[in-house]
Amino acid sequence: MTIERTRYAAAEAEQIMHPATRSLFRYWEGLRSEKAFPNRSQINLKVLQPLVSSLAVLERDFVHNTFRFRLAGTQVERLFCQNLNDHDVLTEWDDFEATLLKRSLDLAVSRFQPSLVKMRLRTFENTELAAEMIALPVEQRGSSRIQLFCAINAMQDLRLSGHTAIVHRELMNVRNIWTEHQPGDTLLKSIEQAGVPLLRVIEGGLAKRRGV
Repeated sequence: MTIERTRYAAAEAEQIMHPATRSLFRYWEGLRSEKAFPNRSQINLKVLQPLVSSLAVLERDFVHNTFRFRLAGTQVERLFCQNLNDHDVLTEWDDFEATLLKRSLDLAVSRFQPSLVKMRLRTFENTELAAEMIALPVEQRGSSRIQLFCAINAMQDLRLSGHTAIVHRELMNVRNIWTEHQPGDTLLKSIEQAGVPLLRVIEGGLAKRRGV
């Protein structure tokens, strides 16, 4: 398993493997423009109609310190073979992998850096499925709360797998995609309020040699 946290969006888009995942990421990029994230009300499901069954919405559960499914498309539920409404996202992972996954989702919510997760699932029939998830921060309608608008896609055709249950999950790669934002947006304001310098002047160089 590899863990990465700093990737530029343009390069990362080429490394997203599933076409539907890549399509949602580029759609989100277009909606947010130079902002840190779009509002969920901007998302047009008619435009995303071919992807709807593989979409999901995650929300942070502050009480239990986890994330939960608020919505899940039919293909997502078919992949995991269960009803995911209000289901704990982290519950079926082992402690180490749950910690890594939560850390990446936390960054997506708090630092507005999309989370890209690649996983391997083993079925009750002892076959393996590769899957990819992207979690994109969006502002909840009528609220300042950040939700994660996701696409979760199997790399194989689920109609051919015929699986009845997932008995083991393994994270293959977890990373957060660094996206740049317009000066003065929410992310930069939070950095400035935290006292992190955005520019450091280095003494010396040409200015010093010229007596400036």
